[in-house]
Amino acid sequence: MQGRASRSKIWPRMRTASLLHLPCSRLFGLLFGTLFGILFLGAIDASAPEAHAAPSATPQETQPEVAAPLPFGPLPSPRQLAWHERQFYGFVHFGPNTFTGVEWGEGREDPLLFAPSALDCRQWAAAMKSAGMTGVILTAKHHDGFCLFDSAHTEHDVMQSATPRDVLKELCEACRALGLWVGVYLSPWDRTDPRYGSGEPYNEFFRAQLREVLSNYGPIAEVWFDGACGEGPDGRRQVYDWPSFIAVVRELQPDACIFSDAGPDVRWCGNERALGSATTWALLRRDEVYPGYPDYHELGPGHADGTHWVPYECNTSIRPGWFWKAGLDDGVKSLATLVDTWYASVGRAGNFLLNCPPDDRGRLPDVDVARLAELGAVLRRTFARDVLRAAVEAATVDYVASNVRGGDEARFGPIGLFDEDRATYWALDDGVTKGHLELRFESPITFDQVWLEEAIQLGQRITGWRVDAAFDGSWHRVAEGTTLGVRRILRTPRTTTDQLRLTIESALACPLVARLALFEGPSGGPARDAADGLASAVPPTIAPVQFIQAPERGYTWKRWDQRFQTVSQFCDPAAGGSAVPPAATGKTVTVDTAVASAGPCALVFEGHFYNDQPGLTEFVTESDDGSRVWVGDQLVVDNDGLHGVTRVAGRAILAMGYYPIRIAWFDAGGERALRFGRTWLGARD
Repeated sequence: MQGRASRSKIWPRMRTASLLHLPCSRLFGLLFGTLFGILFLGAIDASAPEAHAAPSATPQETQPEVAAPLPFGPLPSPRQLAWHERQFYGFVHFGPNTFTGVEWGEGREDPLLFAPSALDCRQWAAAMKSAGMTGVILTAKHHDGFCLFDSAHTEHDVMQSATPRDVLKELCEACRALGLWVGVYLSPWDRTDPRYGSGEPYNEFFRAQLREVLSNYGPIAEVWFDGACGEGPDGRRQVYDWPSFIAVVRELQPDACIFSDAGPDVRWCGNERALGSATTWALLRRDEVYPGYPDYHELGPGHADGTHWVPYECNTSIRPGWFWKAGLDDGVKSLATLVDTWYASVGRAGNFLLNCPPDDRGRLPDVDVARLAELGAVLRRTFARDVLRAAVEAATVDYVASNVRGGDEARFGPIGLFDEDRATYWALDDGVTKGHLELRFESPITFDQVWLEEAIQLGQRITGWRVDAAFDGSWHRVAEGTTLGVRRILRTPRTTTDQLRLTIESALACPLVARLALFEGPSGGPARDAADGLASAVPPTIAPVQFIQAPERGYTWKRWDQRFQTVSQFCDPAAGGSAVPPAATGKTVTVDTAVASAGPCALVFEGHFYNDQPGLTEFVTESDDGSRVWVGDQLVVDNDGLHGVTRVAGRAILAMGYYPIRIAWFDAGGERALRFGRTWLGARD
C-alpha cells in the first residue's frame, strides 16, 4: 500500500506526457476520429425521440465499507482523554509551612503566621504559562488543615490570617485570564480538626469542605487526593470513606479527573522524581490498589493485564522540598534536569506535575521564574516544526506500508499519521500484529527527536516497535521501545537521511498508530534517552585502598538532632565534613534508622567494604528525606532533598579490594525511611 503527500501534482503530468510522445500521424488520426465520433453520436442523439434515448450505464456495485477496528481492552473515558492532552502543569505548595520551614505542619500553628507581604497569583500563573504549562493545581489544604480558601467549616483558614485573601479564588481568576485550567489538592489528613480519627463525623466534615472547593470556584479539572493517613487525637487514625469522597467529585465536577495512588482516573508514577517507566501501561488492576499502596513500584509500569484505564502522573519539585525554604536557591533544578524530566514523564506516556512553591512574599522566587522561562523556550524551539509533516505538506515524501486495513488508504492508510488528530490513524487488518512503513524523501531530512502515538481511544495495543534510518549505505536503528500508549517521545542521535522505516514488531491486537513526527532540537542539545530518563554520566572507575590488615567490620555513625533541608548542610566531604558538631556517635553493623532520635535528625555512616567481584556495581538508597552515598571521594548516589520515599541508584566500576564508603541521610519530619543496597551487575571488558 503506497502513497504520496499529493497525487494530483504527479498524475496529470504523466497523462500529458503520454499524448505528446505519440507520432504526429497517429496523433492526427486519433484527434480526427475522436471529433468525428462526437459529432456522429451527437447527431444520433439529437434526432432520436426522448422516449427512445439510450439508457444510462448501470453503475458499478458499491463496495462495502471497511469496518473500523473494534475497541480492545479497557478504554479511557472522555475526561481521561482530555487529561492526557494537558501534558505539563504546575503544582503549588503554599501555607504556614512556607513560614515555619517544615514539610508537614502540626496543625497547631497560629493562622496569623501566614503573612505573605506581596501575594501575587498572577505572577505564578504567568511564570507557569511561560514554561508551557497548561494548568495549576493548588494545595488548597495540606495535612496541617490550614485552608487557602474561605471555609465555613473551620477557623483554621486564610481568612483568619495576617493576609485575609482567598488564595484559591485569586488563583482561579489569574489562571483563567491566561487560559490555564485549575485543580485542587485537598488533604484528607487534617491535623487541626478534633474530629479526625472519629470515623463518619470526620468524613462528613471532609465532604463538606470538598463541596466548598468544588461548588464555589468554577470548573475544576483535577482533584488531587494524597494518601497520607497519620494519627489524630489520642493516636486515632481515620478510616477514609473514599467512595463517598469520589461521589461528591462526580456530582459537582463530573469532568474532573481524580488522582490518587489508585485513581480512579489517574495514578501516581511511584516516585517523586517524576520518572516514568520506559514500559508503561495505562492500565491498572484498580481494585487491588488503594491510597498508600505499599507496592508502589508497580505503579510506574502499570499492569499489562489491568482491568481499568488509569494512566500515571509524574510529580517532582523544582527546588528541594515541596514548600519553599530560605537559602535553597542553589538547589533549584538545572535546565538540563528539567528537560530530561520532561522527556522521562511526558515522553513516557505520562503527565508532568512540577511543583513551584511561592516564597514568604507570596511570589515565585526570581531564579525559579527564570528557570521556567528557559524551559518553555527550549520546548517551544524543539517542537516548533515537525520535519516529517513539513515534507508531507510539501509533497516531497513517498511512503509504502506493508498492510492497510481493508486496503482503505483514505481512512486507514499512513496519511493518518502525519497530523495531530488522534481520530486519524494507520490501521492494520484484524489478526495482523506486525507491520512496517517505509518513507523516501526527495531531499534528506535531519532530526533528533521521534514522537509516536497510539489511537488510545480504542485501547492500548503495541508492545514492541523501532525506527530505522538509512545512511552510509545501510539501515541503522535510531529509536526503539516496547509500549507506546498516548505518546512516546525519544531523543535520538542527530540523524540525516532520505529513507526512514517505522516497524511495529509486536502488538496484542491490530496496531493503530495515530502519529509519527520528527523534530530537530536546538543545536548542541542532548541526543540521548537514558535508561532512567535522566542524563546519565559514564560510571566512574574507582580504585581501591590498600590496607596492611583488614579494616574493622561495620560502621561508625554520627547523629545530629536538628532539622536539615539538604545533606550538604551536615555532610560535605569536599568541604572537610561538617561544620556542625554531632550530638552523638557510635558503632553499628548495619545501615538503618535504629540509631536515629525521635524528632528531626541526620545520620552519617562510615566504614569499608570488600569488593570481590570486579566490574560494574550498583548502589541504591531508598529514603525519606534525602540521602547520598560516597565511595571513596566519589559521589555515586545523589538522593538529596526534601521528599517522600524515593529510590535512586548510582553505578561505579570497581576493582577487587577494599573501598571506603560514606552514607548520609536526614529526616526533616514526615515518614522516616532509609534503605541501602549494593549489587554487582557484571564484569567489564
